[in-house]
Amino acid sequence: MENKVTTIGIFGHGFVSRALLDLINQKSLPVKVKRICVKNNSQDRSEIADIVTYDPNIIYNDPDIQLIIELTDAHVAAFEILRKSMESGKDVISANKKMIAAFLPEIHKIEQQTGRYLLYEASCCGSIPIIRTLDQYFQNEDISQIEGVFNGSSNYVLTQMGQNGQSYEQAVADARMNGFAESNPDNDMEGFDACAKLCIMSYHAWGQVTDPEHVLRFGISALKPEDIRFAEMNNCKIKLLPRAVFVNGTLNLMVIPAFIPPNDAIYHVDNEFNAVVTHSKFSGCQFYQGKGAGGHPTALAVAGDISLWLQGFRYRKFENINVIANSIDQQQHLLYLRAENEDELKPFYELKVIPAAHQSYRSYLIVQADIEHLKHFAAYIREHKIFIADIGKLVQPLN
Repeated sequence: MENKVTTIGIFGHGFVSRALLDLINQKSLPVKVKRICVKNNSQDRSEIADIVTYDPNIIYNDPDIQLIIELTDAHVAAFEILRKSMESGKDVISANKKMIAAFLPEIHKIEQQTGRYLLYEASCCGSIPIIRTLDQYFQNEDISQIEGVFNGSSNYVLTQMGQNGQSYEQAVADARMNGFAESNPDNDMEGFDACAKLCIMSYHAWGQVTDPEHVLRFGISALKPEDIRFAEMNNCKIKLLPRAVFVNGTLNLMVIPAFIPPNDAIYHVDNEFNAVVTHSKFSGCQFYQGKGAGGHPTALAVAGDISLWLQGFRYRKFENINVIANSIDQQQHLLYLRAENEDELKPFYELKVIPAAHQSYRSYLIVQADIEHLKHFAAYIREHKIFIADIGKLVQPLN
């Protein structure tokens, strides 16, 4: 029996869109791309000249198009694409994690009002099917923690700095040239991307929606070679670590660089690879790894969602979707702080300073602090471009 071919429309034509067209052709998916809508008419579109359009209404108003693939960057514009698509009677597949994390309650309302639905495996960790895993296979499990390497671009930069001695600026330029970094590198390097993914995963793990703006977040744009050397001296690598902890009904989310030792599986996740680690009551600790940046890994997840859509798959729904405030974690964290000059570290002396850790290098401190302290100093840390990392254990001074 011949498979029925589904007609789809695509918004956006960057790395992921091009890779998706390649996969559709290679794997003979039973879909036909009728239109691709782009907003920039100054670029060469000769490879899609017969199907390109600059008018989104061409797609919204086409009764043949049943499914929309949303692959754009801007999250507000992406939400409008989703809303208008669903109001036009079309389902949506999206890779836009910022849009999904920011508008999740609104998306649920639109789904209920229109009877349409959204799939978004491609929004989190590229080729790792973590959304479906949390949503389906762990729905009867008590998950206590999710963490990992959620952003392949920043992980690529950290690897190039650590293994190849590149400067931060060189590594970011290299990531962009290879198609690993987004149009605005800060989305990757300052943890916005990882934060959005953490919020999405937390929803599927615990049914709680957290506004990404309420999550404590620090990035790696202030990273210097001396920070890499300090980590190496202590037999560690620096990774940008998102972490969600669910204890006694309260959820705490944070994104922060961390010193990772070799006995942790995350230590060995390099370049554009992603990893997700789950901790749960019955399953114990589980580790998932795969490519997380680049066109084809993300396009593979989109293609997977297309196949699931053709089978009628939908995510489970939680009752009473409300945005919660990020709870305060009272746990004490051991933190590495490094500034351009010693005076910028003076405010941190009100915290508990580990005395032996700043004798030989005056521009860094090791302090003990909880989340409340971190929130208090967050704006100061960003303003003065202080690099901060969770070191998790007492370390030796940098020589």
